[in-house]
Amino acid sequence: MMRKIKILTMILVSAMFLSVFPLQAAAANPFPLNVQYKWTSKGLKVTWLNVEGATHYNLKISRYTNTSKKLVVKKITTDSYTIGYNDFAGLNVNKLYYITVAAYKNSEKFVVSKITTTDIEIVGHRGCMDKAPENTLAGLKKAKEACYDSIEADFFETDSGSLLVFHDEYLKRCGAPEVSVRSITSATRKNYPIVKDKHIEGYKTQYIPSLASYAKAASENKLKLYLHMKDGNKVSDKAIKKIAKTLKKYNMLKKTVIFSSNKDACKRLAESECISGYLRVPKSIDDAKDAVRYAKQANADVVILKYNEFLAKSVITLAHKYNIKIGYYRVSDKTTAAKVTNRGADFLITDSDFLHQ
Repeated sequence: MMRKIKILTMILVSAMFLSVFPLQAAAANPFPLNVQYKWTSKGLKVTWLNVEGATHYNLKISRYTNTSKKLVVKKITTDSYTIGYNDFAGLNVNKLYYITVAAYKNSEKFVVSKITTTDIEIVGHRGCMDKAPENTLAGLKKAKEACYDSIEADFFETDSGSLLVFHDEYLKRCGAPEVSVRSITSATRKNYPIVKDKHIEGYKTQYIPSLASYAKAASENKLKLYLHMKDGNKVSDKAIKKIAKTLKKYNMLKKTVIFSSNKDACKRLAESECISGYLRVPKSIDDAKDAVRYAKQANADVVILKYNEFLAKSVITLAHKYNIKIGYYRVSDKTTAAKVTNRGADFLITDSDFLHQ
């Protein structure tokens, strides 16, 4: 008797289910759209499979962290659409997005697919060096205006233990080519204003920044930092502790990568509180992979590959396997940026504001 009741109950439940969700309704819905994206020299190209019976498609792109900011393109009759770089107003071209494509049959929406994508982190080389004096506070602010996520800068430890943001060993840019940057201090740096730079005109007097003033400005402008250890990569352990203390003071310790091309320096950085990076100029894809392997061995957090095309997808995959962030130095055009992005790199360093060209 109980078994008969159970069977009858199952039949009744099945009948109720089919009355609410008829079998033909499931068959009427085609498979979800296969949405894909790719960055090109013209912008973000979104493609999808055509759906039988669709008269048009609507595309929406919205910020992952702020869905109120969005771009909607309606009544697309092709199976792809390229969102141009200039169409990202209010979205910021180098952030995380939802991309939604909806298929319509006249006014009826019957398939919707959503994917999440992210563009690459854009790092300004020495600030925004095609528009402002390099490694200066003015260049830092200009990088913010250019919507960069981060900036790269160079620094020295002087003989007195000061940490100064500067690229060259001698102060030719300051009109004192015989003076070594190692011989000055945070206090005396203002005796040497920067007078020679491609973009010095139009700016108030710029001085060599101290690392503290640079970190403070980056924090205020919500920019992350990639700091290149210069001086033959011989920065002392005492200086590394001072760097960490300075970055902590301005809440920049977890937002700053200190990197070096010197293996010993890289290893010492990895043993500190700082986020450490290893820079290499590889001669082949295998050499680039070797750089990644060394970074893992040294417990470094980031790998930067310099100047060439050996940032292959296989190299990036290896870095990500080891949970190492990897990027390319340097990129100055949309086409190369698209290639690096599509390979899956985490960041690129650029000396040209190509996003606004």
